[in-house]
Amino acid sequence: MKQTDNLRSQVSKNACMALQVLFQELPTKDLDPSIDLVLGALIKKATDTNQFVSEQAEKALIMVCHACNESKVFNAL
Repeated sequence: MKQTDNLRSQVSKNACMALQVLFQELPTKDLDPSIDLVLGALIKKATDTNQFVSEQAEKALIMVCHACNESKVFNAL
């Protein structure tokens, strides 16, 4: 989570990729408690001016929405 705000765009992109893999591989019950923090960071990065960072953040957001409980996602927003 901390590295999504890194000033180095490559580090930030890789942090988004790591979050995407985590939400793809781990069970939903393990991920739901951290959804507030993750969604906030990824939404912030999805609006980044750097296109390859924002594209990766968008992919990670889609994975989070697919992996987590729908009510938790909407409550986090």
